[in-house]
Order: sequence, then C-alpha cells, then structure tokens
Amino acid sequence: MVKRNREEATLQTQLIKALPAMLPRGAFFFAVPNGGKRGKIEAANLKRQGVRAGVPDIIIIHHGKAYGLELKSPKGTISDSQEEVFPLLRAAGMPIEIIRSLDDAMTAIGEFFRRPFSFSETRSAA
Repeated sequence: MVKRNREEATLQTQLIKALPAMLPRGAFFFAVPNGGKRGKIEAANLKRQGVRAGVPDIIIIHHGKAYGLELKSPKGTISDSQEEVFPLLRAAGMPIEIIRSLDDAMTAIGEFFRRPFSFSETRSAA
C-alpha cells in the first residue's frame, strides 16, 4: 500500500507540474488533499466542515464546468467512497477520469476540452 501511495504521489507531482501546459487558457485547477492519515478528532472536525471522502484528486474548472482526475497506481482501484461519490458527481455533470500516467492525463484532457495534443507539445510548452 505504501508503494502505491508513493506511485500516486509521484504521478500527482508530475501532473501538477505539467498541467499548466496541458490545459486551455483560463482553466483553473487544484488538488484535493483528502488522502493521508488523520487522527479521529481531526477527521471528525474535517467531516463537520464539509470535507467529503471519495472526491477526485484533482479538480479542473473551465468556463463554469468542473472536471475530475482521479490518480491511481497501475494496479490501484477506486475506493468504496469513490464508488459511491463518482456516480453522483457524474450525474451532476462532472466528467471524471481515472489517471495512471501522464499519457492518460493528456488523453483525458484532450477529451475534456476536445483539444488533442502530443506529449512533445506539452513538454515544449512547459
């Protein structure tokens, strides 16, 4: 489990660095820091404050629409809370894609924004 979390953290760090070059002008993104271990008191406080388990790792907003990227290691699976929350978010109009690599992210973003591009284009724009 630790190795998978490390793989996901590494992917997230790489993706956060690449996203500015991958997204259309005017898009805004942020990471949702729901992962990690928390004590029971802190977890209860966060829950009372509206923190929800199961939301995607990265949220992108562009022209009033939200998109979700859920990062997983090559063998990672979505959690029970994600199984519950993702359909609700999709029903509310948020596309969500499971991302296992930068190539997956480029494909998803290309589909989200109907803007195909290559990895070399992303690297040169970074």
